[in-house]
Amino acid sequence: MRNCCFFILLFVLFSNIGQNIFADEIEEININPRYINGKLTVVIYYIPFSILTRSALGINAVKSIYHIKIEARDSDVYKFISGINNTKYNVFDTNTGDLRCVVEFYYDNNLIFSYALAGGYMIINGKRILDTEIFYNFIIHYLPRKYEHNILRFIKK
Repeated sequence: MRNCCFFILLFVLFSNIGQNIFADEIEEININPRYINGKLTVVIYYIPFSILTRSALGINAVKSIYHIKIEARDSDVYKFISGINNTKYNVFDTNTGDLRCVVEFYYDNNLIFSYALAGGYMIINGKRILDTEIFYNFIIHYLPRKYEHNILRFIKK
């Protein structure tokens, strides 16, 4: 009986379940302030959650087979980046899962920050964190209105 409990404990500690329970890694969004005041452009690649795919989509897949691609440069981009800068998030996994939206921020054509959304979680700098409403609200502003319901269902009230 003791051996069984020992193996169960080892399984939990060294499996993904254990990693999620005991994860203490922190991901911080840290963007150089000179980029926030410069020429920022956002590029949004989006595949609606209602479109079925044969397999889970990663960042490169979303960028290559997107349904909608939007490029924008306006004051909301600066406000958003200013609002999330120096924010810390708990990392709970590095598995990227099935992504549907990739958002990239460029300063003079150089990528300075990106995130990806899957509904329920998101990827920042290659690390999986619990999703946060502000990231969904930002893209709703740019997506066509007919896709708003796809995004709103993932925002936690």
